[in-house]
Amino acid sequence: MKKPELLLPAGNIDMAMCAFEGGADAVYAGMQQFNARQRAKNFSKNEMASLIEYAHQNNKKVYFTLNTLLKNKETYELVDLLEELNIMRPDAIIIQDWGVYYLISKYFKQNKIHASTQMGVHNSIGNEDAKNRGFERVVLARELTFHELEEVAKKKTTQLELFIHGSLCYSMSGHCLFSSYLGGMSANRGLCKQPCRRLFAVSKEQHYLFSLKDLQLIDYIPEIIDLGIESLKIEGRMKSADYVYNTARAYRMAIDDNNRIEEAKNILNRDLARDKTAYFMGSDIHDIFSSPTVGGYLGKVDNFNASTNSDTKISFTTDLDLHDYAKIRIISDKNIDSDLIEIKKITNKDEQPIDEAKAGEMINIYFNTKNDTHRIGIDDEIYLVSDFKQNICKSLPIKKYNLTHHNAIKNKLKKEKDSIVSKSTNDEHFMRIDNPHWLDIVQKTDFTYLILAFTRRMWQDLDDFTEKCDMFKEHIVIELPLFMAEESIEHWANLIKEYYQKGFRYFSISQINQLLLLKGYKDIKIIANENIYALNDYSIKFLYENNVNRFIYPFENDFDNLFTGMDRSGIIPLFFYPKLFFSRMPVNLKQNTVFSDIKYEYSKYVKDGITNIVSKNPVSIYHYYDKVYKKGFKRFLTDLSLCMPTRVLYNQIINGYYNADKMPNSTAFNFKKGLW
Repeated sequence: MKKPELLLPAGNIDMAMCAFEGGADAVYAGMQQFNARQRAKNFSKNEMASLIEYAHQNNKKVYFTLNTLLKNKETYELVDLLEELNIMRPDAIIIQDWGVYYLISKYFKQNKIHASTQMGVHNSIGNEDAKNRGFERVVLARELTFHELEEVAKKKTTQLELFIHGSLCYSMSGHCLFSSYLGGMSANRGLCKQPCRRLFAVSKEQHYLFSLKDLQLIDYIPEIIDLGIESLKIEGRMKSADYVYNTARAYRMAIDDNNRIEEAKNILNRDLARDKTAYFMGSDIHDIFSSPTVGGYLGKVDNFNASTNSDTKISFTTDLDLHDYAKIRIISDKNIDSDLIEIKKITNKDEQPIDEAKAGEMINIYFNTKNDTHRIGIDDEIYLVSDFKQNICKSLPIKKYNLTHHNAIKNKLKKEKDSIVSKSTNDEHFMRIDNPHWLDIVQKTDFTYLILAFTRRMWQDLDDFTEKCDMFKEHIVIELPLFMAEESIEHWANLIKEYYQKGFRYFSISQINQLLLLKGYKDIKIIANENIYALNDYSIKFLYENNVNRFIYPFENDFDNLFTGMDRSGIIPLFFYPKLFFSRMPVNLKQNTVFSDIKYEYSKYVKDGITNIVSKNPVSIYHYYDKVYKKGFKRFLTDLSLCMPTRVLYNQIINGYYNADKMPNSTAFNFKKGLW
């Protein structure tokens, strides 16, 4: 059996060189824009070009991360970057956005592309669709069981890449709205503020409800290799060079000789990270929650002096020996997502510089001031996250490259702009329900189309509502679920066939690969829901070229992005409860238990084995109806999902739609404050 590639993260040059020296076959890295770790240091253009050249000279590979969502104003900047990548020639580009896919596949065909884990590929039809669209490789979702991985591997049509080590997100990748909801910093655009690592109040007690342990699959390496997985991936572009070096060493050892796995685990035991879990690959997923803190506890801030014009100083008594080349994090409830801090200088209590502090010693640490250091407070906890002396790995000479732009493609896109313009000719009101009891309440006069987002069990128990469904038949849209486990594909394929034979012709897809399940059916109409991010004109163009008839704009959007786009044909969500976390991972809360942070209250709902975390405050932009209508938008969505079916609530919501009223206790999400 051929050995799999060992793939390591590189948030900067030092990490890349340490990854290669530790035994990595390849690294994945990005520049500051358009990558899912914008808070990492990342690479300049010349650094990236130098790294790629070095890697190719040493039989190594570099995969370029372009795995975030594209807004309309960023199109030409993206084209400039793609022209530069044509000169750099990375081994592949990792992407998430279907607009980015459209531009690469049409204008930059010489590039190999990999489907990011942000695309949420978790079954064999996702892999098959990726193959049909020219992807060389699929980075699988982290939430697969070993049996599911085995089935996908048996049926694979592309290379497969699997995360085997590193931090875990509570929500499925590509489907977390929590960070965005709290302040516009979108996880899907590389700016996650890690709400899953925060404390939440439950009955006046504080709990880390969603903070997962770190993934570690080193014990499963022999079985994974036997499945023929092509690439084994380590997470961690926000981490340190020593983390990369040591995880590369450990997994290189395990891949090369499975008799040395215990020896390799001893190396990983010193990584100053969280406790470890095998996640869904293991036999028990219930004991995988952990404190969010990473590293060795050093102490609490006794005093600090932060200035925007000079170094910041903190004073404390250290619990561990500490070198001046170490890296630390300062953690508070408000600052759980703090940046890695490089120490500039350590002094003793008399302000004399020292190279090393001993445990129990009162010391001062100086480091470069950053914009967010005003959040440091007395008693904030300090953690050692790296005790690795720099420069033990090779350095990389940075060359200067002539990375030119020809503007030919940008000029072509400007000429093609008119072909993107698509206007709604008829007013249409879509309504979505996720509970059959709504069928006894909703009124046909209030909607053009009714989207049924029912679970497998609901479809099986729909007998009491068959007459109502038949009455609405020509206006009903059957929605397929976002997560479709491998074992359930046949069920959904059969359901499509059954309802098609009954005369239903409208279907809504949650993943673009679900088009495969609808292939061959005549006279059907397909709606792409908000999970297939039509955030820019080129993702919309991609949808229409794939015979999608309607689409819902993402819940995570803003007015500026909508209005700067050329398209006006999409369905704008006017009322909905956003699923802030969408997770396969159970959480220890009873159904409908209310919990909170300092700003909002939330509830948990479990449907078809998926945990949804939802704000108690709905999003409502009914009061902006006239504003968007005047801009040419005429299709709208009222989403009653996660609402209790009552006539009183229905009347309140539908009156908000007709009267263009702001709903009580609602927010405008990103639509007004902006999506970053």
